[in-house]
Amino acid sequence: MDNNQEKLKEYIFELALNSLTLNVEERITQLRSIYVDDFRHYYSEIFGVITAIKNDDKYDLQTLAENIREVFDGIKSKYESSGDNADKDFFLNAKKLYDHINLDVARFKYISALATNLEQQIQKNNEDLQKDLQKDYVTILGIFAAVIVAFVSGMALSTSALNNISNVNIHHLTFVIILLSLVLFNLLNLLFDFLRKINKMSFGDNYSIIFWINCALMCALVIDVIAWYGLDGWKNLLISLFG
Repeated sequence: MDNNQEKLKEYIFELALNSLTLNVEERITQLRSIYVDDFRHYYSEIFGVITAIKNDDKYDLQTLAENIREVFDGIKSKYESSGDNADKDFFLNAKKLYDHINLDVARFKYISALATNLEQQIQKNNEDLQKDLQKDYVTILGIFAAVIVAFVSGMALSTSALNNISNVNIHHLTFVIILLSLVLFNLLNLLFDFLRKINKMSFGDNYSIIFWINCALMCALVIDVIAWYGLDGWKNLLISLFG
């Protein structure tokens, strides 16, 4: 019996060969010579053979599945056409072998597909993680740059204002400070808006706040210009323009 088990294992290996040219009649005769004297194969042995085939490049599970199907179809056709009960045991043993091989082949295919999908999912998650990390780096650098720009600009603006407060007309100085504040405020908002877009973040309707701050700065600018010229200055300007 053990000798038949080894013959069956060799038989399955041969059916899985990529280079095999299948002769159905020859393979049926070979299988019939194995299933003699009430021989029954062990399912555990079948699983071991399928595992070995899966791990060897010269064998192919799909080739095995196709070849064993052709062999079994030939056995089934002979049995059904002859109606000879003497072949019943052989037919049932061949059917069991066919079922066991297909079960293990299907199991390995499922596991391979599952492993492939898992590998693809892990790769996709890694790519998404890398993209998120890049966005985080850009955000951190952007915020750092905005803080540096605001700090340096504020210091330069304050220093310039304090150094020139006694040498320049107060309205002139105020005009420059408000204008620079307007430019700096909008530059920082453009930077933060860029960071929000690349991170797909939303902070609500903050554009209306930006609009009203700009309006306030513009109004302060206009008021400063009006105060700079004074009532007499504007009167003289209008007279010179319109006679």
